[in-house]
Amino acid sequence: GAGMKKERLPNINAGGVLLLMIAALLCLAIFGALSVSSAYADLRLADKLVDSTSNYYAADAAAQKKLARVADVIGRAPAGGGDTAYLAAVRQGVEALGFTAQEEEGALTIRFTQPVDERQQLAVELYTDYDLRDYVINVYRVERTEEEDYSEKPLDLWDGTTID
Repeated sequence: GAGMKKERLPNINAGGVLLLMIAALLCLAIFGALSVSSAYADLRLADKLVDSTSNYYAADAAAQKKLARVADVIGRAPAGGGDTAYLAAVRQGVEALGFTAQEEEGALTIRFTQPVDERQQLAVELYTDYDLRDYVINVYRVERTEEEDYSEKPLDLWDGTTID
């Protein structure tokens, strides 16, 4: 009849759209997981940086206190009596503090270290003589306490046998 219209559903290719949506959601999930793991790695790196920075400044403060003790020893050294008496007094004073002192050609080289962490130390080397009656810092640097010798450590590879 003329009054009856046939009802037709619109022909949509739903399979292609569904695959596209699944692919988009998968990409979003993967990039989300990657950004979360990247942020966590950045957080761990920042924590390590905070630890190493605070360890360095704690070691620096302790080294500065040791420098103040050296300045105190130099200040108490006899003003009269020439360089021999001066160098002997300073050497005795700094060795009593546990530092090493090496005398050569009328001058004294004083060395000490301050631990930063289990792998590093702050190495300090000072110079003094009778005319100076103070110290000059020659070396003030962070050094590794032990060098890793990788030739002594073979890689622990699996040789194909079972481990009991």
